[in-house]
Amino acid sequence: MKKHRVIAALALAGGLAVSSAQAEGHYVPGVEGLQGASVPPPGFYYLGYLVNYNIDDFRAPGTSSNLPGHNRGTVTALSNRFVWISQYKLLGADYGMEAIVPVMRTSLTINAAGISDTRSGVGDVYLGPLLLGWHGQQWDAVAAAGVWLDSASTSHPASPGKGFKSTMLTGGLTCITSTAPKPGPALA
Repeated sequence: MKKHRVIAALALAGGLAVSSAQAEGHYVPGVEGLQGASVPPPGFYYLGYLVNYNIDDFRAPGTSSNLPGHNRGTVTALSNRFVWISQYKLLGADYGMEAIVPVMRTSLTINAAGISDTRSGVGDVYLGPLLLGWHGQQWDAVAAAGVWLDSASTSHPASPGKGFKSTMLTGGLTCITSTAPKPGPALA
């Protein structure tokens, strides 16, 4: 029992370190919930993540001062995630693949910079050819690797693309510490 808690604490600390280092990344932290490291049984799955983010002010780079004027922004995204878990095992884990295709609408008004722009479209696409899920009596673990492709437009301030290609490595652990039966798996 104590060993599982130590492993969970280390996984959480590692996840927090990675999320703070990747603050400019494509993936919104926290959308998975507590069972984010649980991989479902073999099959094809769809998940839709709807995220809305409102911006009330902007800061000049490297300062804590807000830009002058009335500045605002809104980003709404539906990230379409397709996951396939195969019948095959790799390193003792269930093997699968995934892809994420975000559809976004961004609106920016930054009076201090003379920007007023609204764009909609498909954002940068993620392809993950490696998704591994291990299952224990009271735990699940996941490891995954993939690449964000710089496939979306970046020609305007509110364009849906980030404009860079990046690798994403993911890992997680879900521990069940009660004696109740383990709930059904979610998606990593």
